[in-house]
Order: sequence, then C-alpha cells, then structure tokens
Amino acid sequence: MTSNVTFEHAAAEAKKLNDPSLMEQLEVKIILLYKLFKVATNCGDPGKLARPSAFNPKEKAKYDAWKALHDSGMKAPEAQQKYIRYEMEMKAKYGLKNKN
Repeated sequence: MTSNVTFEHAAAEAKKLNDPSLMEQLEVKIILLYKLFKVATNCGDPGKLARPSAFNPKEKAKYDAWKALHDSGMKAPEAQQKYIRYEMEMKAKYGLKNKN
C-alpha cells in the first residue's frame, strides 16, 4: 500500500519537471502523470464535466486521458503507485528544474 506522504512528495517533485526546454518531448509524459494524479486524488467522474473544445487541444488531450483511465476502473491506490514509479523514472531521466 502506498502512503500519502510518498505520493504527495512525488506530486510535488513532478511539478519541477515542467522545464520549457523539454516540454515538447515531455508533453505526452506529463499527460500520463496528469491522468494518474486525477485518479489518484479521487477527482471524480470526468464524464460529469464538459469536454474541452477542439480550440484547446492540450486541455482536451488531458481530459480524454483522464476519462479513459477513470473509465478503465483503476482505483486510487493503484494510480498512486503508478504515479510514484513514473515520476521517479522521469526524474531520473530528465532531472528536475529548480524552482527558486
């Protein structure tokens, strides 16, 4: 079982991955973290929210990824474990941007 302290630490560290020089190659990976975060934190059913328009492709992609993962039936503890593992892999590969 994943402790919330470990998940919260991973979530805070993942925010440091937002390095503009890496954004293009990280965009798909960031969306993976986003959908895992939304399920891990029990953000509810995305189907009850309006789907973003085609004029906002980044938000639409995030919504679609979250909805697909939610609809798959993944539960919060599993999403937390996957989030932590994936964040650690990304941190090892790309490093962290120091937010001062």
